[in-house]
Amino acid sequence: MMKAKLSSLYKNRQFGLEVVLMLVMGGVAAAGLIMATAMELKWLVFILIGTVGFSGLMIIREREKTLLYIAVIFLPIKLDFNLFFQRSDPEFYRPISGLVISAFDIPFFLIFMSWMLRLVLNSHEKIRFYLPFTIPYLAMFGLAVMGIGGSTAPKIHSAWSLWMMFQNWLIFMYVANNVKETRTILMVVFMLMTTLVIESFFGLAQHFAGGVLGAGIFGEKESSFFAMRAGVETVSRVGGTLGHPNRLAAYLELLLPLNIALLFSPLKKNFKVVLAGIFCMASLTMLLTYSRGGWIAFGLGALVTSYLCLSRITGRKFFSGIIIAISVVVILVSTITLSESVRRRLFEEDYGAARARIPLAVVALNVIKHHPILGVGFGQYANASIAYDDSWEGITNLFPHPVHNVFLLVAGELGLPALFLFIYIFVLMFYFLYQISKSRDDPLIPFIGMGFLGGLAGWCLHHQVDWEYVLLTTRYWFIFGLVAGMYYAVQYGGHHVAKDDESIINKINKEKM
Repeated sequence: MMKAKLSSLYKNRQFGLEVVLMLVMGGVAAAGLIMATAMELKWLVFILIGTVGFSGLMIIREREKTLLYIAVIFLPIKLDFNLFFQRSDPEFYRPISGLVISAFDIPFFLIFMSWMLRLVLNSHEKIRFYLPFTIPYLAMFGLAVMGIGGSTAPKIHSAWSLWMMFQNWLIFMYVANNVKETRTILMVVFMLMTTLVIESFFGLAQHFAGGVLGAGIFGEKESSFFAMRAGVETVSRVGGTLGHPNRLAAYLELLLPLNIALLFSPLKKNFKVVLAGIFCMASLTMLLTYSRGGWIAFGLGALVTSYLCLSRITGRKFFSGIIIAISVVVILVSTITLSESVRRRLFEEDYGAARARIPLAVVALNVIKHHPILGVGFGQYANASIAYDDSWEGITNLFPHPVHNVFLLVAGELGLPALFLFIYIFVLMFYFLYQISKSRDDPLIPFIGMGFLGGLAGWCLHHQVDWEYVLLTTRYWFIFGLVAGMYYAVQYGGHHVAKDDESIINKINKEKM
């Protein structure tokens, strides 16, 4: 009798949750269609497709997880809509120019609302705050809030930058709390591999078409393909849907080592055949970005991941190091020998592109020296740095963009305390990944950890000579949340916890007995 009542109570709560979720989805779809009449055609098409797609979710049992997997697909899709768009005058680089809503934000809003409703309706749902991450991240957010007062950007844009930074913490929290089972982790990793296929398809298609494909519905921009001088010739660089070849290279260098790790893992042979095909496509696309920093970062990530995986399989660290070193030399020499474009990009004149990074770094150090505590304001580096440019070439006028170093950019905009917190978070992620890679409880999760460890090592190296507004970039904090979820799984057995309805009901029954 008691069991029947508890089962009925749980089902009623679940039904209420589904009704609320459907109402929210319907409201979002209706609002989107109304707004679409004043938008570009790509957004009208996107919203119509999304409405049909979300309607199809009503017949799927695991709607929240399905939305999660869709959100993963949107991670590299640079499809942003700017409400209240405002271009700066005089024009300088600013990370956002309005209230930015991305393709990822739509499914994430729905799954986050579903999570909040589950927390309200089910007292057995708990939140793990991951304090070693949350405390430094929110402290960094507080520093960003305190430093925003001196910003020259429109206040609504500054406020939205802060919201996007806070949203990344929410993304981390959702993923870290809800992606802890082996099956869900593997599905998310599978979707990440799918994004490699999508980006490779766009990159290769841009290369063979000799220009952009006109696929604005997928976020492609005019800057996604361009030619640049390398010696006396030119090379054509592809950027996929991420808007710039360097951004595409940063995405590929983060995930290609994961692909390598899965090839070493005890997956079935047919899966490995597919992964080998993905690796070939993505590696060729990486080559076509002509990002020298991306190439070196990918080399480091592949080296670290391959060494860790081979050492785990053979148990012979020195032997594994020799094998990996020989393989790297053979691949490197073969690539340079066979590709004239690669030789030009590596060894011939790049017309100051590399040398410009030195005066840019000097200007950044000047900015940090004058604003060591709170920086010049979130998103304000390009505009503020002009006043601290004492380079003989006036580098900030020639290149009115942020310094090509993510860590100097964080220190310049948010101050040295924020930089230390930022570095701490990365060190924490490396620690999590190292612990994951040593685990013996699960046959696959450690290999995923080794893949992300190599990818993150390469990413950190690349971004010593490149820039990106990491605190506003969703995909990195999503992956950090995935890393935290895997760490919880291997440390506390979270991957053994079933989440299906029957298991939850049984748990409730046992506690009430």
